[in-house]
Amino acid sequence: MPRSADSEADRDLTAQLATRGLAGSSARYERWRRADLLPRHNRHGAGRGRGSISTLAPATVEIAAALARYAVQGRDLRAAVIEWFFEAGLRAPPGEPVVPEPPDAAVAEALVWAVRTAPEYRLLQRARAAVTEAQKDDFYAVAAEQARRGPDPTAGFDPVSVREALLSSRDIPKDAFASSGSRTDLVHYIAALGFGVDEVGAEAFADAIAASGLFPQLSAQQWRDAMIEADASGTYAEAVTALTRFDLAEALENAGIERLRRAREVAAGLAGFGGLLVMHALLMPDTPGLAALRAGINGLGMGPALISLAKQVMRPRGIAFAIAGCLQPMYLALYNSLSELVAAGPPLLYEAGNDEHDPERYMATWLSSIRKLSERS
Repeated sequence: MPRSADSEADRDLTAQLATRGLAGSSARYERWRRADLLPRHNRHGAGRGRGSISTLAPATVEIAAALARYAVQGRDLRAAVIEWFFEAGLRAPPGEPVVPEPPDAAVAEALVWAVRTAPEYRLLQRARAAVTEAQKDDFYAVAAEQARRGPDPTAGFDPVSVREALLSSRDIPKDAFASSGSRTDLVHYIAALGFGVDEVGAEAFADAIAASGLFPQLSAQQWRDAMIEADASGTYAEAVTALTRFDLAEALENAGIERLRRAREVAAGLAGFGGLLVMHALLMPDTPGLAALRAGINGLGMGPALISLAKQVMRPRGIAFAIAGCLQPMYLALYNSLSELVAAGPPLLYEAGNDEHDPERYMATWLSSIRKLSERS
């Protein structure tokens, strides 16, 4: 029997988790300990030859609480570690305890596992390993089938159209969720990264870039013109070659924990900006600060990418891909630029000293708008 099974400290831990609405048990704790995620209890002598007793450390409670939130039965613990790691990088709400960091080694292992086991990553590796025409044909067959069965990766979201429709009590127009590309664009994008741009051609690669939503939102035609010119002149040959050789899993393996934490900060921050765009569409009251931020985001053409990132970090594998992507300097520069814009402008959700922008009143106004919309519906 494990040394700490059914101990008084474990029973105390289970009781403390229960006060937070979380489930714990000695069996769960042992599973977490065997994975080197939950520390064993400190033990000290009970005195007078009565052996030793275990004591519950406050830090152990917070670690167990984080694991209990995410370690669902039947789910790989590495997925729980990813969500725990992401939560640990967020600012704790007032009055709430700070979430401790997961073990460094567990973080790196979990992030790399999530990327390497992703269907799109395996597909890219298949493309990079293809040498013969038969192997390339096999890649295209598998890629087309995967794109057909998977969710539409290019589904768009136009916050302005959605907000206008809700404010005017009209049905949300279908083009507010229009796709910016096709499933074929995803296949072309992976083929270009795996085989090189020459495999699909500059025009198809440009369409795939425009559809991805991950780069400044030029139109497909603007991307096409730029790529054709670059392809003809060789202007971006080195940069495109570096892109086709970039490996997300290797980037995570080589990053080190401090860079991973910095990339986590960037991913969470950019996803937060994307979330503000979505919430504005859902009738969040406008403020000068929010308006200035939206103008800055729109000026950079990064609205779709930020909204996509906000959606991405809602699941463990998406978090891993977001952190891997945010290791690239482009996203750090974007995060710094938007953060500086927020710091220089008026507060996002209210203005100090202005009762009309009081935080509590702000939230009450927003909730009232949502209730009215619900009643009309």
